[in-house]
Amino acid sequence: MPHLSERQLRLAAALEARSLGYGGVSAVAQATGIARGTIHRGLQELQHPQATPAREQVRARGGGRKRIVAPESADF
Repeated sequence: MPHLSERQLRLAAALEARSLGYGGVSAVAQATGIARGTIHRGLQELQHPQATPAREQVRARGGGRKRIVAPESADF
């Protein structure tokens, strides 16, 4: 599911795990390669949806890897 954002993927995995019932989290984690903790976080988000709608930015400001900036000078 490469076309989904991180949040959408987490929620989709959580929905599938919830539909499977007992052992669903482990089954989905094994089938998709998504960490069990990530699926549990998705289940929590399903139980307590955010009051504000999702924004365009998926990660928190400053989250994720830092950009690799090529040096402007050719001095190596």
